[in-house]
Amino acid sequence: MAELRRHDFLAMAARLTTPTLYLNGRADLPFRGDERRFLAATRAAGTPARLFHTSGGHLLSLADPDRFTTLLRRAHRQLLPQEG
Repeated sequence: MAELRRHDFLAMAARLTTPTLYLNGRADLPFRGDERRFLAATRAAGTPARLFHTSGGHLLSLADPDRFTTLLRRAHRQLLPQEG
């Protein structure tokens, strides 16, 4: 935890340049506290970003990898411009 506290993740979010999905489990309360601040910081940088809540907790990618993959694919379609 001490190592994590050394980083300013909100400042990092403000520097993102790739489309970003914040995917939080409804039961993942520690990571939901500042989610709207992260979303706003990313969007303020001009970067497309979305916030999505799903059932479950922090380890969705391990607990339900199929659902996690489905959500990532959906976000990819929504965040990236369509190639034509």
